[in-house]
Amino acid sequence: MSSTHSVNVHKASVFRLTVLWSLLLTVVIAALLFVIETIWISHAESAYRERIEEEWHWVEEVFEHDGIDELLSHFDEDGVIWSSDYLEDVAGGEGLVFQLRDDEDTVVAGFPNFTTENEWARTTLSSEHHRYDMFVLTAPLDEDYRMSVGKIVSSPFLHLEKVFSYGYLIVLIGALPFSLLCGWLVSRSVNRRLSALVSAASQIQTGNIDTRCIVSPRYDEFDQVAIQFNRMMDSIASLHRQIEDTAVGVAHDLRTPLTHVDQHLQRISRHIHQPEVVASHAEMARDSVSQLMQTFNALVRLGELASGKYKSQFTEIDIGALSQDLFESYQVVFEEAGKSLTLNANATSPILGDAGLLSQLLVNLLENALQYSQPNAQVWISLFETANSVTMVVGDNGPGISPQERERIFERFYRGDKSRSTSGNGLGLSLVASICQLHQATITVKDGTPGAEFVINFPTP
Repeated sequence: MSSTHSVNVHKASVFRLTVLWSLLLTVVIAALLFVIETIWISHAESAYRERIEEEWHWVEEVFEHDGIDELLSHFDEDGVIWSSDYLEDVAGGEGLVFQLRDDEDTVVAGFPNFTTENEWARTTLSSEHHRYDMFVLTAPLDEDYRMSVGKIVSSPFLHLEKVFSYGYLIVLIGALPFSLLCGWLVSRSVNRRLSALVSAASQIQTGNIDTRCIVSPRYDEFDQVAIQFNRMMDSIASLHRQIEDTAVGVAHDLRTPLTHVDQHLQRISRHIHQPEVVASHAEMARDSVSQLMQTFNALVRLGELASGKYKSQFTEIDIGALSQDLFESYQVVFEEAGKSLTLNANATSPILGDAGLLSQLLVNLLENALQYSQPNAQVWISLFETANSVTMVVGDNGPGISPQERERIFERFYRGDKSRSTSGNGLGLSLVASICQLHQATITVKDGTPGAEFVINFPTP
């Protein structure tokens, strides 16, 4: 016998999927941070560049109109060559930085301690106490001079850049443990619910077919599976009980006629030279064999009905005409038994079905009423229709059927207290129920007060 174990959390599909989706979420967050950073830096850099270009055009205009001497006069605030101490004042102000070089790459004016090539660049400029980041635009004024105009990057800009950098680091470093933790928590929760289903299935495998899954008040997808599992096991248990009851019923119903056959054969052997006695016992043995064949034929018919093989042969049936034919056949039989049979057919709509099976349904109900109703009983068949169905009622004015027996009369081989002393195999009403199920009809037993009524509702096409 195999044993059932819980799946290791880290090997579960839920764990792998959760980790995968967590990592994917991390990638999405990182990509989102990158997009936000790109948009924000691009916008901030554009503002810096606009201010630098504005200042550079002013320098260019002064140089073109007034010459180099006039341009140098504008640098003469801390001397033409600015000192690193003056950088602190510049950084505390608007943050504009200048540098003018000649054709020999010598600093003529401005801050001397940074070097850039032509076009845009980002570089650093240091004083004794600080180091400053800045954007710089370098371009030639003419063949002899090259001008660099820069703007120191503000502290909020640098701080936000660090925030983005640390954000990437936190996301990337925290992604793996976070994904593993999420995967473990989710997988453990799912595995706990699945383990309950696996445990129930394992107990059923050992033979405890009454085991059922616990359904929580959450009524989530696991509870839906548990509900369907329980319904399936209810059906299997019902089928299991039917098989057991059928086996017991077959054994019981076979024992009596086989015993009778054996007894008759023994008497035939003892009276082999008495033809009349032999013929009598042979006839009674044939009756016992005939009873056996009726039981077997009924079981075969039940199996055929369960397989649904007759459904492909369904046609439109006039249930009123079919009832009329059977009524005419059985009316004389009831009269000979000292009972009455009446028909009240008020249904003209056809139903889909098999004429032979519908005939057997009504015959079984009439035979049941004929056999078990009291002397002088009144038995009736009535038909009427509604918008979507045709209803057949077969009833009598006898003592009725007790509520306890109504729940079991359609079971195979079940025989009520009043029928145990009569012949039969307990399969007649089981056939009726199976025929109703095949035709998607419902059958109920109602208290006729007095008597009992079998009420069958057939759907109309």
